[in-house]
Amino acid sequence: MTAATTDPYIDEQPPTFLLDRFERAELEYDGGNMALGLSDAHTAIVCYSKAIQVLEGVSSKDKAQYLTEDQNVELEEQISLYYAARSGAHREYKEPLLALDDAQVSLVRCRSSNMEMRMHGLWMKGMALSSLHRYEEAIAAFQEGQALFPDSPEFEKSLQFAKQGEQQMSMLDLALLMANSGHADCK
Repeated sequence: MTAATTDPYIDEQPPTFLLDRFERAELEYDGGNMALGLSDAHTAIVCYSKAIQVLEGVSSKDKAQYLTEDQNVELEEQISLYYAARSGAHREYKEPLLALDDAQVSLVRCRSSNMEMRMHGLWMKGMALSSLHRYEEAIAAFQEGQALFPDSPEFEKSLQFAKQGEQQMSMLDLALLMANSGHADCK
């Protein structure tokens, strides 16, 4: 989407009403980060949700009329970042399904060319899947991230954690199978 060539804003900043929205969203995002830093995941979720709502409230018409293509990409990347942040807050608040949903939205909304956003989204997805004990899928997410970002120690540590979780779940499954089949002597 590009702005019409007769639009006076095409080579300038977006109009004030849009800048105010962007600023309000950033303040909410900062509030979420501050709340998360204080271990208040619920407040962080509320703040991140408000940031998302503010930016998603920019109409398609306003995007087409007032934003350049690059500014539209930047807007989508900000929304992607806010979803990834809310994913982390949901995980901290022990809501792994919501964390996974937000991580997946973050990945869909980020452009594949923005590797930093992709890294953040993949890591959040892997962490949410680990929280759900879906270790095989978590391992796949962490391996994808590790392939894209081989120098990232977070992916290596998280991958090892997911592999340990998968191994523990396999041992638990085997123990339950043995117990249910009458072959376990637990006395």
